[in-house]
Amino acid sequence: SSGINAEYGGDVEALDNTLFYLTQLEKNLHADINITKRAANKALEDINKAENKKYLQDLFVDRTVEQVDKLTQEISMYDAQFLAQKQEPEGMQELLSEAALELEAVLLEKKKLLQQWQASLIGMQRRDEAKSAMNKAVDLQREKIRSMETELT
Repeated sequence: SSGINAEYGGDVEALDNTLFYLTQLEKNLHADINITKRAANKALEDINKAENKKYLQDLFVDRTVEQVDKLTQEISMYDAQFLAQKQEPEGMQELLSEAALELEAVLLEKKKLLQQWQASLIGMQRRDEAKSAMNKAVDLQREKIRSMETELT
């Protein structure tokens, strides 16, 4: 019996050692997995930040390119206007006269619209006053009806 215990004792001890080793290995693996997960999450976060930064930079570049294109077009337009003005001084006078006429027409239209606006405001005020008077008359009639109903009961 003691021989069997010694034989099994050695096996049990070897199994205990193996179990201890495997338990430590499992703990180490879990720790390594957690570290790897944190590193992966950090890497994904860094990638997302970098992509967002790149997106913002792309937007900035796109806006800048659009502004450059717009300014280039404006420069071309101003160059053409300058050349035309330089070549045709009498055309400039005609252009100024047309602009003055257009400005006068716009000012007249503005005056007309302001008058229409004021007339509309006066009309709205009158309608509000009429509505208020009607509401008062309706309230008075309701009060008379209530009074009559009270007298009848």
